[in-house]
Amino acid sequence: MSKKTHISQLGKSFEYLQNPVLRSQEIGEQLLIIKDAFVADITFSKIKWENIQFVNCDFAGGYQIKLDELNNCRFIECNFEAIINWGTQTNVQFLRCKTYGGSNIIGDRGSKNVIHEECEFIGKTEDRNNYGFIASYGEVTFSQCHLTWFSLMGSTALTIIDCKLIGAKILTDNLPNSGPDFDRSSIYIKGSVLIGLTKMINANLTNLTILNTHYESIDLTNATFTGDFRMEQCQGGNTKILVKERAQNFTIKNCHMQSNSKEKFRFYIACSAQTAFIDGLKIQNSSEVAEIRFGAQGGIEIENGVEVIYPPEFARKITISNTSIPQFNFEYSAANYFLIKDCEFDRANFRKSRYNKLEIINTRISRQIDFTDTKVDEQNIEFIAGFKNRIELTDGSNVRIPR
Repeated sequence: MSKKTHISQLGKSFEYLQNPVLRSQEIGEQLLIIKDAFVADITFSKIKWENIQFVNCDFAGGYQIKLDELNNCRFIECNFEAIINWGTQTNVQFLRCKTYGGSNIIGDRGSKNVIHEECEFIGKTEDRNNYGFIASYGEVTFSQCHLTWFSLMGSTALTIIDCKLIGAKILTDNLPNSGPDFDRSSIYIKGSVLIGLTKMINANLTNLTILNTHYESIDLTNATFTGDFRMEQCQGGNTKILVKERAQNFTIKNCHMQSNSKEKFRFYIACSAQTAFIDGLKIQNSSEVAEIRFGAQGGIEIENGVEVIYPPEFARKITISNTSIPQFNFEYSAANYFLIKDCEFDRANFRKSRYNKLEIINTRISRQIDFTDTKVDEQNIEFIAGFKNRIELTDGSNVRIPR
C-alpha cells in the first residue's frame, strides 16, 4: 500500500474528481492539481476528467477507474500498477511515470495526442501471456521510454522514438476485436533499440516505418498492409517479414544484418508488393541463406500431402542494388521488371520464378547461380567476369547466361 495520502482525504479535490459538474460550477475550467495522492479503492466511472495535473501520485487496483473521457491532463512522475480505462483520451501526457507488472491501461477509440515521455514500463515476467498492456484505440507516442515485457498498441497510429524495448509485443486492432470496421495502424519506430524478440505477428497495418534502429529479432508473420513498408539505416539480427496481404511499396535501404549469436540467424521476406526496392543491404557473418520472395504470393504449399504451386501475382518492379548477401534465395518470385545492379552474392537462387523483363548489371555471383524452371520474356544480363568454375543451373529455363 502506498504511504501517500489517500485520494478520499483530499477534500474538494476529491469531490471535483467524483463530480465534474460540481467542479465546473465552482471553479470553471481552472487547472486542478492533485499531488502526492494514492488513488485506489474508489470508483470513478462514466465521467470526464479534464484540465487536471497529477503529480507524484500512485494508481493501484482494478477496474475502479473507467472514465468516458480524459482531456488535457498531465501525469508527472506517477506510478501505476492497475487496470484502468481512461475512456477517449485527448491531449494527455505521461512524463517520467512508471508502470509495473501486469497493468492493463487503455484509452478508447478516437484517442489522439497521447504521449508517454521518459517513462518506464517494468514487466514482471517473460511469459508473453502475462505481459502488461498499454494501449490506445487511436494515436499514441512513446518517446525516450524504457520498456521490459509489455505489450503496446496504437490502433490508428503508434510512434516509438528514442526508446529501449526489451521483449516487446506490438499489437494492432483486428476483426475479432472490433468487427469488420477494425482500425489499421501506422507504426513509426525511430532511433530505438529493440532487445530480444519484438513480435508484430498478425499486425494489421497501413504503413510500417523503422528508421535508424538496432534490433535483435523482429517477427512480422502474417502482417497485412494497405500502405508501405520502409526500413532504413537499421542494424538487425533475425528478420522475419511474412506479409499476408499486399503492401504497396516495400523498401529496405542501407541496412546491415548479422547473427546476434543468441539464436540461429534467419533473414526471410515474403511479400506481395507493387514495388520493392532493396539498396545497400549487407548480410554479414552468416552461412545461412537469405530468403527473399516478392510477387508470387505463397508460391508453394503442401495441401493434403501434395505440393501445390500457386500462380504468381506479379510485382510491378523489383530493384536490388548495392547489396551484398552470401547466399540469396529468390525462388517463386514474379515481377513485370526485375533489376539487379551493383550487387555481390556467393550463391543466387531464382528457381521457378517468372519475369517479364530481367536485368542483371555489374553484379558478381561467384559460386552458383540457379535459374531452374525460371521463365523470362526479355533479359539483359551482364555479370562481372572471372568465375569460370561457377555452377550454373538452367534446366527448364529460357534464361541465357552470358559466357
